[in-house]
Amino acid sequence: MDPMFLVKSVLIPLALALIAVGIAMVRSRRAGGPTFVALSGPLALGLAFVVGVPMVLGRMPAWKPVQASEWLPFLGIAAILVGMVDAVLPRKVWSTVVTAVMLAGFAWAVLAGPLASVVTRLAGEPGGVALPWLMGALIVVPALAGRAGARWTTNAGPVFAIGLLTACSIAAIVLSGTAMFGQFAALLGLGLAPIGVATLVRRPWATDRGLMVTFASLHATMWLMTHFYATKDGVWAATALFCLAPVGLLVVRLPRLANIPKVAGWVQVVVVVAMGAAGLVTVMATTPKAESGEQDAADLYK
Repeated sequence: MDPMFLVKSVLIPLALALIAVGIAMVRSRRAGGPTFVALSGPLALGLAFVVGVPMVLGRMPAWKPVQASEWLPFLGIAAILVGMVDAVLPRKVWSTVVTAVMLAGFAWAVLAGPLASVVTRLAGEPGGVALPWLMGALIVVPALAGRAGARWTTNAGPVFAIGLLTACSIAAIVLSGTAMFGQFAALLGLGLAPIGVATLVRRPWATDRGLMVTFASLHATMWLMTHFYATKDGVWAATALFCLAPVGLLVVRLPRLANIPKVAGWVQVVVVVAMGAAGLVTVMATTPKAESGEQDAADLYK
């Protein structure tokens, strides 16, 4: 593999995430520190994704995108904006409504952008009118649920939960037959890595505002695109499990766990990773084995 490709697609996105988190760590003990912490989540994750996707593609997508994958940098920018607005909003009921509206707008952009041809095709099939609404729900609901669950654990639990979920996603996407989409998912992991370190070094480190909506919206978008474009026969069970996995963070709301956040963080990791592992097993069980000579390494980069 070309060393420059690794520099561009791994080291540069990781460096940007480190800078965003590093600034937040320096400012975390000062006036306005919590705001920097909240903003660092969507910035670290989003910048790694937005900058990394063109590096993986080998080109800067032009507007208006022609291929589905070329929409990803623009959707990444939109996810950053949603996360940043969510990060600066107070923890009030009305702010949840605002975030939900923004996520609905993001879901619409996904359906009208990279999934537009899918929506058009589904419109002529039985039940096809309802399916886009369900696809939108797979973006909006996990983002709001993950945001709510992470609010009650200010330790490393939520970040490590979605980080390990990302690892499961990378494996499942590659097994589905597309290394390129696996690399896109890996960019989310690069953005999460510095945040995970920060949650161990500086406590408390809240991750509910900003980070969770940015991660869940991009993660679900990646899986919906993988389902329809990057696999020969996408399996809805696996796609739904991976998209809905951030909902597992809500396990912290169980009565006894609510009073022991450290234990709750570990339980969050177990539940979210269990859903990701179930999705991975589903992919492994339903992916047909390629016959000899049917697929080579280049085919994985479709």
